[in-house]
Amino acid sequence: MRIGRREVRISNPDKLFFPARGLTKGDVVSYYLDLADCALPHLRRRPFHMKRYPNGVDGEFFHQKRVPPHPDYVGEQPVSFPSGHSTVFAVVDNPAALAWVINLGCIELHTWHSRVPEIERPDYLLIDLDPSEGNPWEHVRLIALVAREVMDELGL
Repeated sequence: MRIGRREVRISNPDKLFFPARGLTKGDVVSYYLDLADCALPHLRRRPFHMKRYPNGVDGEFFHQKRVPPHPDYVGEQPVSFPSGHSTVFAVVDNPAALAWVINLGCIELHTWHSRVPEIERPDYLLIDLDPSEGNPWEHVRLIALVAREVMDELGL
């Protein structure tokens, strides 16, 4: 697939990624490319954590921090952790890099809350509240209202 001046290989574009809707990997790549102008400002210069669904949303997923071998249009950010462990994260700064990570099955876009080069200085806060088994929406709503009160008290 040609994206700007770059050629991005999309493997198995006909593989079903959203079986209930009949959407393929190729459809998902096209969707993200259609949204690239909106998505990239939020991804740019942020280490990218890969949550990969290689067999679509109904299949198993796995987390991958270390960027696998990649083309030169995918950025890198080395990170050393206090434990002494280190790794190299992907940095998705352009539409071709976005298509590349989607091709790997990264349906969800997970980035750090900080940007390169100041990865120790987050520039936004995210409170992620999700319902789960034993924790229905009514609990999520209550927690969200309490979080709002605390944020209001802090002037946020």
